[in-house]
Amino acid sequence: MTMFKVRVLCPAKPIADVEAESVVIPSGNGYVEVLPGHTSLVGELGVGSMTIKRSNGGNLTYFLSGGYYEAADKMTLIIADVAEAGSDINKNRALEAEKRAQQRLVSKDPNLDVGRALLALKRAQERLMLAGK
Repeated sequence: MTMFKVRVLCPAKPIADVEAESVVIPSGNGYVEVLPGHTSLVGELGVGSMTIKRSNGGNLTYFLSGGYYEAADKMTLIIADVAEAGSDINKNRALEAEKRAQQRLVSKDPNLDVGRALLALKRAQERLMLAGK
């Protein structure tokens, strides 16, 4: 089985450095699946879950938000603003963030930044999905 390296970095620390069969990345325009021998590609990360399929049949899942990725023949590099392993997500914190975002969106505040509130809601919901709400 052909493999390639996947590296995930964020400002706080390196997150992952593994050999993979494939990786599915949330991009700014939907999800992108990278396989061994992928043509060179650079893109912006979106908000969502990333799944790394390992050669042993196991998967690693992470929540990603913001940043960039570069896919090449033998390595995919992901530089994320935020990256959290699914097992590290605090469900209570994500539920509170979802509730706050929903409250903001139904408020009548004329100064509300709707785009920012929607992004906060999406981040919270993606975290909850990954954590198994």
